[in-house]
Amino acid sequence: MKGFGLLAFLASSLAFVSAESDHHGGGNGQGHGDQTKLNILLTNDDSWASANIRATYDALKSDGHNVLLVGPAVQQSGKGGTVVLPTTNITAPGGEFGSIPVGAPFFGHDEQDQNLWYFNGTPAATAIFALDIIIPMVMGDEKIDLVVSGPNEGQNAGPFLYTLSGTIGATYASVERGIPAVAFSAGNETHRSFTTITGDPHDPATIAGRLTANFVAALANGINPKKQRLLPLGVGIGINYPVFGPGNPCVDPPFTLTRMTGGADIDQLHLDPTTGFPVFENLVAPGLNTPINGRKDLPGETPIAAQCKTSVSVFSVDYDAPTGVAAPVQNHLHPLFGKSSL
Repeated sequence: MKGFGLLAFLASSLAFVSAESDHHGGGNGQGHGDQTKLNILLTNDDSWASANIRATYDALKSDGHNVLLVGPAVQQSGKGGTVVLPTTNITAPGGEFGSIPVGAPFFGHDEQDQNLWYFNGTPAATAIFALDIIIPMVMGDEKIDLVVSGPNEGQNAGPFLYTLSGTIGATYASVERGIPAVAFSAGNETHRSFTTITGDPHDPATIAGRLTANFVAALANGINPKKQRLLPLGVGIGINYPVFGPGNPCVDPPFTLTRMTGGADIDQLHLDPTTGFPVFENLVAPGLNTPINGRKDLPGETPIAAQCKTSVSVFSVDYDAPTGVAAPVQNHLHPLFGKSSL
């Protein structure tokens, strides 16, 4: 987007969204007035029947957005950007939480709400199938302004989980397709059906939905999606909520600009002395936390999301190393280029 000062824009937007969060604290169900209304594709990796995605669907719709939910038929956590397509209709034991009968088509929609869809594939495959097949069927020539992925059941902080997470896999697949996309991940890891949502404003799913709607309102604030993009091409956002409610005083964690590196961890393996099989523990490793791109003054998203704060990290799907970092390696290998050996 020409002239798009993304970090400055986000800083002002986060101030707006914090005010909105205070105004709408406790999940009172109020919308965001005359804020920009968007065409949103809502997806995740925990299935179309999870509590988090359905609470978010309700929150976004209450703000007046046109929301099309397309989620995996079953739990698909940890698939990253893997694309696995279905070769059969729904097999036993059926859709997650009994939401789809055995033998049902590999994709379909809720009988009472034709904006609630499932697809029997991985998260990245689900997002792509939604963009290429379901959206044209349902919305015709209308374009998606934003892909919202999540909120995941559990955090996805740091670059290692960026590659591992199906929630983020659906996000960067969408970004690579040219669609602005944001991944939301919540600290609460409970995998539960949407039928367990009670309407309690301190329900973690309800809080996640409200906060997600608040952020979307801030991102869209002052932008006409018919004339400009919500995010530059090749850029997405990863958001990590802390653990909140019930019985936890953290119900309105303020949004905080962060970077992906800094205190992030990766798996380290050792052999269990009892079973003899490998088990993992977290390791804060130097290669994972060396700041190369972005603003080095920002705090890492992993320690921020461990507090009562919400991390907001801007990422790019251009994985090439910066010129200054790549040049010494390229120069060292220069004698090899144009040959198969020295």
